[in-house]
Amino acid sequence: MFKNVVLTMALVAALGSVAEAGGSSKSNGSIRFTNTSSTRIGLVAVDPSASLQAATTAREFTARGGKILNPGESTEFKNLRTGSHTVATTLVAPGTTSVNVSAFTVTTVSVAKGKRTQINL
Repeated sequence: MFKNVVLTMALVAALGSVAEAGGSSKSNGSIRFTNTSSTRIGLVAVDPSASLQAATTAREFTARGGKILNPGESTEFKNLRTGSHTVATTLVAPGTTSVNVSAFTVTTVSVAKGKRTQINL
């Protein structure tokens, strides 16, 4: 009887360790943008959609998923799938209300599971 209890306890402990080791609680990755400029406004987007690319005003740009960063500000796009993402960034003069998406710098960045990729403007 005692032998069965010890065996059962050992089995429960072993299965608990396997379940804990196998489960990954890390979230998807993220991209954090920081506007390091002291005078210019940053516009950023991750995986810009066709409608975001067609934006011509700052209001349209933000309504379609873009972010605007004042000097010194940061923002983070969270819960991004692991792999490559297209990133579009630009700096504009304060008071600018129009958006020229063709003037953006477009690059590809890699996002790892549970990791943050930092981009400074």
